[in-house]
Amino acid sequence: MDYLTLINKTRESFNTSRVNLSKNEIKYLSGRSDFRSSFIDLFSLRYFKKKKLILEGNIYYSYIIRIYRSNLNQEDAISSWLIFSPESIFDSSPEIYQKINDNILKFIENKENQKTNRKLYNALTLELSEPRYLELSEDLSEGHLVYLSFAYLRKNHLPNTKLGLNLIIANKKISDEIMYLPLDYCLVEYRNNYLKNCEMQELKSPQKEDISQ
Repeated sequence: MDYLTLINKTRESFNTSRVNLSKNEIKYLSGRSDFRSSFIDLFSLRYFKKKKLILEGNIYYSYIIRIYRSNLNQEDAISSWLIFSPESIFDSSPEIYQKINDNILKFIENKENQKTNRKLYNALTLELSEPRYLELSEDLSEGHLVYLSFAYLRKNHLPNTKLGLNLIIANKKISDEIMYLPLDYCLVEYRNNYLKNCEMQELKSPQKEDISQ
């Protein structure tokens, strides 16, 4: 897949779409399309910056490294942890994220890191952790600027939730929130590849989605 062409076309398409977004479309993109989800982050600054993030945020590739499902969020917003970088090299070579994910898994397996780097270890493993733009060290990030962040996955945005590569809306200058780009705002080529990867994950042996367990 030509990742660079794909993300550039996605940015162009979304930039065209968001010029004339309706109020209902803004609600949908911001995750406020139903009563329960509209209360998420209600008393935080990011709640009031959602519209600006949608209208001015940038599209990036990200890589979901962990998903946590509980009885509380299984049907609504699902907790997820992702890594992403604003560096342009990831536009053409997002496979670098796989190497970084491997480094993170090794980091978690080394129990000494609970003592030497407790902040990152807890951010990666605790069920209630919500890291926001936590910069990874260069030994983990393969020398790139890479952030670890928390984001909610919504089934009406991404009905076939999967680990691995996903598109996000982000802009650190606007908000520390990360939003996933809904599948219906993605190009057909991306959607087809996304759904194919979801099917492949389902065919594999049961996947350990919560790496903290």
